[in-house]
Amino acid sequence: MSLAVLLLLAGCSQAGKTEKPMNIILITTDDQPYHTLEYMPVVMERLVGRGVTFNNGFVTTPACCPSRASILTGQYARNHNVLTNKLPKGGAQKFNDESTLATWLQAAGYKTSLIGKYLNEYADLGTYIPPGWDEWYAFSETDKKRGMGFYRGYSMNINGEIVDFS
Repeated sequence: MSLAVLLLLAGCSQAGKTEKPMNIILITTDDQPYHTLEYMPVVMERLVGRGVTFNNGFVTTPACCPSRASILTGQYARNHNVLTNKLPKGGAQKFNDESTLATWLQAAGYKTSLIGKYLNEYADLGTYIPPGWDEWYAFSETDKKRGMGFYRGYSMNINGEIVDFS
């Protein structure tokens, strides 16, 4: 199952500017093969139907947590040091989140939100919210038998409070 993360950044006005910055939406999925798009009719209509396709995909480190850390920092895994999905060489605990896409955009006057999956092993951080996020809706704990592929049996950190959706 593909798990989408929606990074919604709604622009806000900045001092001295008459125009609002453009809104930015970044959507990532985990291990999503092309054939699963048929189950996403809105994506098919609004993106594929209008000619947006991605014929090739490239990644420097083809593992979930290192790739997400690279998206958030703009760095190769060898530079941000998240090399695997779990400790000791990876996972949310290994990630230095002091300077990320969220902190940069927030400093530029954007409102930032994360909805969905953050990094592997994020549940081990409890109610922690990384810097730079105005709104935070991150999957926290999951049913260990089913892993991250679920619709029930999970909890989320919603702005610092763990909410159970079993």
